[in-house]
This record gives sequence, structure tokens and C-alpha cells, in this order.
Amino acid sequence: MIFEIGQPEHGWVNLTIGDGDFRLEADVSDVPSDFINEAIDALLRLLTIGGPQTVSLSLEPGYHTLLLNQEADVFSLSVTTQGASADGLPHEIEGSFKEVVLPIFRAIKGFQSRDVEEMHWPQIESTALASLVEVIEVKKADLLSRAI
Repeated sequence: MIFEIGQPEHGWVNLTIGDGDFRLEADVSDVPSDFINEAIDALLRLLTIGGPQTVSLSLEPGYHTLLLNQEADVFSLSVTTQGASADGLPHEIEGSFKEVVLPIFRAIKGFQSRDVEEMHWPQIESTALASLVEVIEVKKADLLSRAI
């Protein structure tokens, strides 16, 4: 799965999500909510308490919704739309932890490592990200121990 977050500018950032024949490119706003911090919280909840978790991508005025879920060892990311172009949507991507969760996590970590001014995008919640890093490391260690 491809999950890429571009360089933000004045509250907008390009997001690319794809797999195989599907590719969604959208310019996402940080108003009314910051989808990156929402994604951190959603991944954290998904990996600790489970259940479907949603992230809203504001396109002003429409939006896309990402639904993250897990059934046994299969993770899924569903993309739906409301009030925006529905080209290729809804779409669901399924795969392992490595195929679905890690690309999102790596995109967030890559975004966090950039020098982004507050006027362009809100700061990432460092406590939530640190918790997510810890949970991801535990999950990776668990998967590695099962493979041995």
C-alpha cells in the first residue's frame, strides 16, 4: 500500500493513498481537524483496544473518510467520500500489519521529521506519537517472535 503525505502549505497538504490499480490523490485541509493527529489516535486505538477507527480528510467542503479495522491478522483501510469526487470510491485495501499499518505509520513519522512551520500545519502531538511508536515496536517484536 502507498500512503504518502506531501509538504504542507498554508493548511493544505497532498495525500496519496494507493494499491495496485487504485490511487487517490487529494489536497487535504487542516480545518476543521488535523487528519495526521487523528490518524495517530486512530492507529493507537486500533492496535490497543481494537474496533473500527475513523479519520476524516477535509477537502472543504467535502471530505473523505478513512476507516481502519482489524479482523484477526488482516488489517483494512476503507476510503469513502461525502460531497467530493467519488472517482474510484469507495475502495478497500486489505493486508497484513506490515502492508497496511506500517505505511501509514512511516508516512506520519516522515512528516514529523520535517521542519514544518505552525502556519502551514499544526504540530504533531508528541505524546500520542511516542505512545504509537511504542505500540508499533511491541507489535513488530511480537510478529518477529511468531516468525521464529
